[in-house]
Amino acid sequence: MGLKEWRPNTVIIVKINTTTVTLQCFCNCSGKRQRQKQKQRKERAKQLTDGLLSVSPVTTVVSSSSPMELPPYDPNFTVKISAGNEKKFDYEFDEEHDESLSAAVVAVELISSARLSRNLDRVRTEYSAQYLLDKAASSSGPSLTVRECLEFAIKNGIPKAEDWPLLGSSDKKPPPSYKPPLVTMKGEVAEPDTMDEARELVKHQAVGAKVHIFHPHVELQQGAIYCGTSGEPATYMGLRDGIFTGVEKFKGKSMAVVKVWYKKKFIFLKVAMSRMFYDAYLDIGPTILLENFCAPRLSIK
Repeated sequence: MGLKEWRPNTVIIVKINTTTVTLQCFCNCSGKRQRQKQKQRKERAKQLTDGLLSVSPVTTVVSSSSPMELPPYDPNFTVKISAGNEKKFDYEFDEEHDESLSAAVVAVELISSARLSRNLDRVRTEYSAQYLLDKAASSSGPSLTVRECLEFAIKNGIPKAEDWPLLGSSDKKPPPSYKPPLVTMKGEVAEPDTMDEARELVKHQAVGAKVHIFHPHVELQQGAIYCGTSGEPATYMGLRDGIFTGVEKFKGKSMAVVKVWYKKKFIFLKVAMSRMFYDAYLDIGPTILLENFCAPRLSIK
């Protein structure tokens, strides 16, 4: 399926030998419904990891003496469809992943990029992610999202990183009387509904996105093409915040250049935009590997 054909609720016809499977895609729904689905996924993934849900086992054989080798990128492969509701891959709920910290770090990167692209800053300027963690409050759950961090910064202003304690030093908050100089902004948070819309916006500025992460693929495919799993053994890690910065072509296919916050640092991936995956247990997809786009649309007036 070509990129320009992708739309919410797209019906995909997949032929497997002589069998035809019809799939309807709801993966790019926006707003409240998408966030509710993501919350349900995380809860179910944690239950699976903790053994609270029973599922059909996956039989895999992986050599412990040598690293796993992934198949080469196939531009003609889109999605693997498995019959029935058997478990497709393992799940891992990473308790060390701090969703609020991830959201704040990505949000300030987006703000820095947007202000520079709009000539609101003469040079790239770092803004305080820790300030967002200290001051912003989530309205949708226990963790902040990138969208909420951006909305808070646009509405209330945000200090430069040098004017607030460093990230991770929440125990060293300044006294209540301290009022840092705030950089104010005018604008709004844009939320592209589709990859087409996000691709158009990224021509002008970086766009926030969430990436479906598979292990060991995310480690082995850095610097190459990140495709997720095409049927080989994999562990699904969930969604991670990232920054969509551009598009490249490889073997005639579009690759999204994405900087992803993973394991407490940024890594760079070239995400195959035509790749999809499906998991009935977590109610995912069929979906492309990127979703939940957002970006600060700042005004120069």
